[in-house]
Order: sequence, then structure tokens, then C-alpha cells
Amino acid sequence: MRRLNNLYEEFQRIPSIETHFQIKGYTFKVERKEEHLFEFTLTTVQPSIEIDLPQELIHHIQSYLIDHSVIQIKYPNDYPFKCPHFSLVSGGYKKGLDILNYGYDRDWSPAITFEKDILNLIQYII
Repeated sequence: MRRLNNLYEEFQRIPSIETHFQIKGYTFKVERKEEHLFEFTLTTVQPSIEIDLPQELIHHIQSYLIDHSVIQIKYPNDYPFKCPHFSLVSGGYKKGLDILNYGYDRDWSPAITFEKDILNLIQYII
């Protein structure tokens, strides 16, 4: 548990996930919900609409262009000897998470850090 706490604290010192991983067009947020449970939020940032329409209609159209997903990351009590499990709370990345969980079950290593878990998650859902 102490290792997970240290890795998460170190990860929190990163100025911003987008800058750290150099991924444009998305915003990310990671927050701790419980001792072993984290929530990862991904939002797709769409360019603004540049057509001459009423503002209310533009906002309505843009609401369909933004994809917002929330994924929970559950770390087992015997972490880092067992891999975390990813589950979809809301959004459309179920298939990617199934692949990620399968790969982690098979190729897990205690050398993988919290930062690497987040990077792998981003890789599979983007």
C-alpha cells in the first residue's frame, strides 16, 4: 500500500497529464476515491464550431461532439504483485478496457508504476 501511495503522490506532482504525455485533443483527470480505488476521467476536446448559427444551437451541437468517459482503476490489496483492474463507469471504451485487462492479466510485472498504468490506459482508449 505504501508503494501505491508514493507512486500516486509522485504522479500528482506532474504539472498536467496532457503536458506530461504530450497528447493533444484530450483532457485527463485522475483522482483517488478510496484507498485502492482511483477514477480516471477522459474528455475529448473538440474544436469550436465556426458557422453562423444561434449560440444555443451551437452549444447543443457541441454537446454531441464531446466524449466524456470515466474509468475506475481498482488496485488489489497485494499490489504490486497483482495487476489493477479497469472498469468503465460511463463512456464508450468498453472494448479497449477488455483488451487492456486481458493484457495486464497476462503480462503484469511489479515494475509497472502508477504512471505507466495511466499511460497504458490512455494508449488503449485513444
